[in-house]
Amino acid sequence: LVLSLAEKYNKSPAQICIRYQVDNGNIVIPKSVTPKRIKSNMEVWDFKLTKEEVKQLNSLPVEVRYCSPKLTKSDGSRVWRDASHPHF
Repeated sequence: LVLSLAEKYNKSPAQICIRYQVDNGNIVIPKSVTPKRIKSNMEVWDFKLTKEEVKQLNSLPVEVRYCSPKLTKSDGSRVWRDASHPHF
């Protein structure tokens, strides 16, 4: 779905995801050190996803964590930050 929307709008998948989050009222802080990608991450204001497209994106499965940060314990071992959470 994201790839087809990227093709439709002539945007990158990242731009589609950023725009989707913006359209849902979320503040997006994309990470990049590459000047080209930093510029690209800001080029999301010249298109808008339709209500139907947002609805389709909302229907994607959310059982997966896309970002699972790790912490370093005092003994040096690395553990998943939210490992004790019941939905982890």
